[in-house]
Amino acid sequence: MSDLSLTLSAPGVGNGKKFQKYSLPQNVESIKTRVEWSIKPIGVIKVDTLTKIMIQGSPVDDGSSAPSGVATPVNGDGAVVPAVLAEGSTPADGKVAFGAFPYRINGVSYNKAADAVGVVFSAAHKIAASKFGAIAVNINAAGDINTQINSAAQTDTLSHDTALFALQKVQQAEFTPPADYIRIGYILIANDASLWTANTDDLTDGSDVTTSTFFDLTSSYHEIDTYTFDSDDFLRGKGTFFLTETKPNKYVRLALTEFTGDGKITIEADFLSMNSA
Repeated sequence: MSDLSLTLSAPGVGNGKKFQKYSLPQNVESIKTRVEWSIKPIGVIKVDTLTKIMIQGSPVDDGSSAPSGVATPVNGDGAVVPAVLAEGSTPADGKVAFGAFPYRINGVSYNKAADAVGVVFSAAHKIAASKFGAIAVNINAAGDINTQINSAAQTDTLSHDTALFALQKVQQAEFTPPADYIRIGYILIANDASLWTANTDDLTDGSDVTTSTFFDLTSSYHEIDTYTFDSDDFLRGKGTFFLTETKPNKYVRLALTEFTGDGKITIEADFLSMNSA
């Protein structure tokens, strides 16, 4: 059984898993990886030449798992530099502002222009009086900003006793962004003695909240290697390539960064040798 296996069917990566992650043993100095792939046409048209396989590595689990804002990626999904989330220039509006930043989704690069005025929250999120709550901020390939709470309904009232509990709730692994979005940050609110409601109340310290703190997230994954299919690959329908990585990674992940056409592609990766300290 392969260490990593990824199968996607046309039309596009939206029909399958984009990534699969593998945990490496501790103190790994280098790895040698064998990647095997096969393409099966569906109907007459095969997958076209935009298809790429990417192997990525990271010293930490995932850039979106902690609000550090300090990881700088060579490659990988997420904001490449911090979005610099902040309150909008008109505080009474209660909007979320940000600076200009590049980001990546499924290995494709995009750029988001700065917006000092800010955007509205995606729902009327609520935080109970004298309690804490954390709101995630996401973006998609079109540059649409989405806000999201980890609750059954987006208009539920968050009511955490501490800032730590609020952040732990929004950082849970199963709390993922909507489809085709990536996470770029969090807003942690310590509320005052009245119910706080997004798009009604502001984010100004000492006004409608006690404090609001903005956390920026960046991707921690770097690119180890990328394989781009050519016309001969599609004629053969299968192939193998090898790579060696010497950077000290704790995790590696297999990604199909672009996939168009009418077909199914299966990728399998095995770690053949590892040198450990």
